[in-house]
Amino acid sequence: MPHEEDLSILDVNSEEDEDIEAANKAFPTSYNCIAKKAISLENDFITKMDAFWYSGITGSVAVGLSNNSVIISNTDNLATINNLKGHRDVVTKVRYSKLDSNLIYTSSMDRTIKRWDIRIKESCVNTFKDNTEGPEPHQWKPFSTMDVNCSDTFICGGTEKNGDDSFLLFFDVRNPKVLGGYWESHSEDVTKDTLKWLKRSNAIYNHLGVVCQSEEYQLWDIE
Repeated sequence: MPHEEDLSILDVNSEEDEDIEAANKAFPTSYNCIAKKAISLENDFITKMDAFWYSGITGSVAVGLSNNSVIISNTDNLATINNLKGHRDVVTKVRYSKLDSNLIYTSSMDRTIKRWDIRIKESCVNTFKDNTEGPEPHQWKPFSTMDVNCSDTFICGGTEKNGDDSFLLFFDVRNPKVLGGYWESHSEDVTKDTLKWLKRSNAIYNHLGVVCQSEEYQLWDIE
């Protein structure tokens, strides 16, 4: 007869078996790791990641690292295509262009959003930033997140709290000058990975979903 503590172990094992069975039902196709590699010989770690698939079986992966760089690798064997260096602080978001796998957008706590062409070694195409509004004149705003719209024409960057407000700032991808923005709407930081342009089927759908640290969700119509 098992002791009471042995019965608790059996219950845990039974729950694990149920979880495995549920996972096998949800993912009936077998899967395995096809490639892996160390991203750095230092103590760096991945902060953000995005991927672009050229077809169903091949593509590229972009990972932001704690050393403020972004490494681009292919999905076949994770061989490095490019190493993007230009940010001076933590990379808060990595996003591929919706239309062109050679274009990547990154935001950072160094108060910039950058647009990269990975065919150009290490040099970014455009840098976007803003200091036109806020409690202190000429203070650049740190970007906690960003996203690019479905037609790949506009960027929205979300900031940390700056004075009493956080900011949603809009840029044309061809011009680093800010187009405009919204504030007096969020009283806390715009949360990482929770700013997203929404898409409905194949239509251009300029709705923007935003969450801040106060756990408030807002849906914006940018028509």
